[in-house]
Amino acid sequence: MQTDSMTEIIFDFFASQIEFGCYKEGGALPSISHISRQFQVSALTVRTALARLRERGI
Repeated sequence: MQTDSMTEIIFDFFASQIEFGCYKEGGALPSISHISRQFQVSALTVRTALARLRERGI
């Protein structure tokens, strides 16, 4: 899978988890290394997805 699509998948996953109350908005998420292993992607891909969450105020 391409990095851009994985970034979007990770973004969508955590945005929906926050929306459904699994994580608090503005609260702590799992570590970058944990997410990286969970989705089998690089830390940079995870950082990009998390940056999008921050940019959108999620």
